[in-house]
Amino acid sequence: TVMLSEYFRMWAGDDLPMIATGVAFGLALGVVSMLHPNHLGVALVAAMLLTVLGFTVNPGPFETTWTRMATTVLGLVYCGVTLTFLYRLRVEHPDAEGRGWVYFVLLITWANDTCAYFAGRLLGKHKLFPLLSPKKTWEGAVGGLAGSLGGAVAAHFTFASHVGLVEAIIIGALGGVLAPLGDLAESLLKRSFGAKDSGSILPGHGGLMDRVDAVMITGPYVYLVSIFIHPLVR
Repeated sequence: TVMLSEYFRMWAGDDLPMIATGVAFGLALGVVSMLHPNHLGVALVAAMLLTVLGFTVNPGPFETTWTRMATTVLGLVYCGVTLTFLYRLRVEHPDAEGRGWVYFVLLITWANDTCAYFAGRLLGKHKLFPLLSPKKTWEGAVGGLAGSLGGAVAAHFTFASHVGLVEAIIIGALGGVLAPLGDLAESLLKRSFGAKDSGSILPGHGGLMDRVDAVMITGPYVYLVSIFIHPLVR
């Protein structure tokens, strides 16, 4: 709810009906993703059709109508569905294994963020993507990747022993690339909307989306691995 509200406030400003509708649709998709995942595709199509219908009835400036429709649908998925994959990781696997997958996601993501921060502070000289995130450096990105790899190995030897060591390293390596991309994607989102932070719910740290942007990418990624790749190599 919070992230949906942050997204639609950044985009729709003070348009309360638009914000309320976006939050309601996004929550509905989130509930379907968690409780009836087999129907998520149908729910996404229904949300898209309702969005098209709404903008057809009330198009606003024609020059931006299609862009606003696409922005709405993207927000429903990005903020309403992505984090539900953590819940699905937990419930779609045996009890201890499900918890292990969730902790795996959080560890490789948080280790990436922490190691990237300190590596960037100590060694950072070469900017990674100054247009989107002036503080990020290549040295920080390498440090973050090392953190994700270390976190994946630690997970294998502790709460995620069901993930093989080589498998964990491979998952952690790609996760170490996707985590900063998740952060950069959210930075791109904020720049597109002309916002400094996604919100102000966390004083001094911005909005909730600013804190979980990487997990919004790594969560679905690890879920897909656990469903499609892990059964083949376990």
